[in-house]
Amino acid sequence: MESQDRPLDFLLQNRAQDLVAWHPSMSLPSSDAFLAMQPKWFWRCLLYYGKCPVCGISSALIPRQGVQRLHWFSECFMDGRLVELLCWRALLTDSSEQNNVVGIMQNCYMERSLDAAAMDDIILHQLAWYALAEHYQGEFNQKGRIDILQRMRFVYDALMEATDRRIASDPSPLFEQYRLMIDEIDQKLCVLLPGNR
Repeated sequence: MESQDRPLDFLLQNRAQDLVAWHPSMSLPSSDAFLAMQPKWFWRCLLYYGKCPVCGISSALIPRQGVQRLHWFSECFMDGRLVELLCWRALLTDSSEQNNVVGIMQNCYMERSLDAAAMDDIILHQLAWYALAEHYQGEFNQKGRIDILQRMRFVYDALMEATDRRIASDPSPLFEQYRLMIDEIDQKLCVLLPGNR
C-alpha cells in the first residue's frame, strides 16, 4: 500500500453480489478494476445507503498502526456485539490519517457467510444507522435526509415482509427499540413530507 504513487491509508476488498433489500451489506461500485476515493466521501456513501461493504471490516487491509490508533475498534460494540457500521465510521472519519485515500480492490480474497446474519444483528445495524444519520444530518441537504429516512422505512417494510411479520408478533426488547425508531421516522417524514405517509 505504501509503495503506490500516492500511498493508500488502507485497502478494501469487494465482491459483486446481489443481496436482499434489508441486508446491511452492499457491493461497492465496480466501474474500474481499482478505485481510490476520499474517506469522507466514502463514509457519506455508506451513511446514505445505511450499508457496509459486502466483504466486511475484517477484509480491509489496514496498517497495524491504524488499527492500534482506533484501539482495535473497541468502541464499536453495542450490547456486546460488534456493529460494523461503527467500525467504518471510526476508520473513515479518523482525522489523524495524513494521505486520506482509500483503495478498493475488485477482487475478494476472503469469504464470509451473508445468509447467517442474526436478526438481532440486523436490527442493531438499523439502530446504529439511524443514530449515525441523526448525528451526521448536517452532511446532507433536506432531500438527502428525506431519502435516508425513506430508505430506513423501506428496509423496515422489507424486513417485515421477509419474516412474514414473525419478528413483530413476538418482539424482543431490541425489536421494541426498532419499532420506536420507525415511529420516530414516520413522524419526521410526516413533517418533512406533508400529505404523505
